[in-house]
Formats: sequence, structure tokens, C-alpha cells
Amino acid sequence: GKVLASKGRPTEVGWWIQRARRTPPKIKKADVFATLWIGWWIELNTKWPVAAGPDKMLTMEGQSGWEGLTTGVNGLLSILTSLKCW
Repeated sequence: GKVLASKGRPTEVGWWIQRARRTPPKIKKADVFATLWIGWWIELNTKWPVAAGPDKMLTMEGQSGWEGLTTGVNGLLSILTSLKCW
């Protein structure tokens, strides 16, 4: 089946997925993780025009579906859990 795109994904998230999501990853540099995570999120939402404004807030223009985020075993759950680790 389809899986979440790994392009731009923080290495900590990949590490966590490879270990069957058992042990939370150790995030050594939160600022680097945050930058990579936001880039990954934008990459996952390529069908939605998303842009980071000067205040780094993401804005969405237009509409699309959730199809790209409901892939794999856990899809969106993996994305949300990676935020919890941050």
C-alpha cells in the first residue's frame, strides 16, 4: 500500500518508524528538527498551496483532500506522534 512520503522527513522520525514505533526518538537539536518537520509537512501537502509567512505561520489557500496523509499503517497518526516527541 501507499506510505507517507519520506522526502524531507526528519531522520528521528525515520528512526522511530524503523523501530516499529516502540521507543521515542531522542531529538538532540529541537530547532533543526522543527525546520525539517515543517518542510516535511509542506512536502506532504503539495496538493494544498501552503506557504510559511514571515512569522513562520503556515497558511493554506484553496481546498484539497486528506488522501496524501491517510496512507500507510498509521498515516496521520505518525505525523501527530512525531509532534509529541518534539
